[in-house]
Amino acid sequence: MDVEHEPQRAAPAGAFSVEVLEDRWRWSPAARQVLHLPADEAVSTTGRLCGHLDPRDAQRLRAELTAAACGRAPFGALVSFEDGTGTRRWAALAGRPADGHGARGPVRAFEGQVVDVTAEVLRDVSEVAAVHLRTALESRQVIDQAKGALMLVYGVGPDEAFELLRWCSQQRNVKLAVLAERVVELCRAGVELPADVRTRLDDVLQTTFTRQPEPALAAPSAPAAPEPAPGVAVSRPDAGPVPVLRVEGDVDLASAPVFSTALAALVDGGRAPHPVVVDLSDVGYLGSVGVSVLTSAHRRCERTGTPLRVVLGARTDVLDFPGLRRLRLHRDLASATAADAADREGDGVDLRESSSVPG
Repeated sequence: MDVEHEPQRAAPAGAFSVEVLEDRWRWSPAARQVLHLPADEAVSTTGRLCGHLDPRDAQRLRAELTAAACGRAPFGALVSFEDGTGTRRWAALAGRPADGHGARGPVRAFEGQVVDVTAEVLRDVSEVAAVHLRTALESRQVIDQAKGALMLVYGVGPDEAFELLRWCSQQRNVKLAVLAERVVELCRAGVELPADVRTRLDDVLQTTFTRQPEPALAAPSAPAAPEPAPGVAVSRPDAGPVPVLRVEGDVDLASAPVFSTALAALVDGGRAPHPVVVDLSDVGYLGSVGVSVLTSAHRRCERTGTPLRVVLGARTDVLDFPGLRRLRLHRDLASATAADAADREGDGVDLRESSSVPG
């Protein structure tokens, strides 16, 4: 059985004419309904029409009409207005010269149609909003996946993982979603996890869903104390005016924001020509993000004439990053704080002798 489809209802439309030199618009009853004009504006002026429209649309309509009259060309404009009930509506006006083909000089009159296009505009806006919403949801999904990777590797909560992503995004001047996509891509590519992380993950996967006998009732035990985060402390030796930043723990992405903030405060408090010293003797691991923070501080110190000296411990695990070799490295705190310590670039300790760097 054939089904008769209801024909799509045509958008409301009406006719109008414009006498340019007389500045007179004539509207049909249907055109007045489209624009929601009062009954006494069956004949109106450009000024009264524009007063009914959104100011930006009114300005464009004036420009279109003037250009079309001077160039003897059709004109068209999309305008918006409030219909008197607080609802915004949109209409399209299109006019063509009505002087005849042999006329010369500027157009004296136009005739045309005005069509209510509110439904079409709202549909387009809805589609654009849906696209933006879908993009935002996809970005949010990728960010959540990257947060999960950081939570696993660094042992932090979801809020801390997001702050790490945001901080790294700002430091590298990379959009958060782009950075998150890169993290997820690396994880999907099978980045090698540390042995201890893989072992813990294996234990979880093997034991989580294994049926265990019901344990006997026992007195509740005290909750385990959280593992201490890498500590960062600033101290000033009594022997002289050299401020020192002592760092303990691992300097990686998890501790880099704290390290960066403390180092920035140290550099801001430095006074040329006296140096500032970063003591990494008790750091077990210095990652690339830590080196990046150090080299950034080194550039700031060069601009202010305040030498930056870095003490690397003999057991510090640090990769031989190019930026690290531009720093003034020392074997111990005493040599770094000495008044006669060398401050020329390249002076100081050999990187391979001072830390566990692969040769």
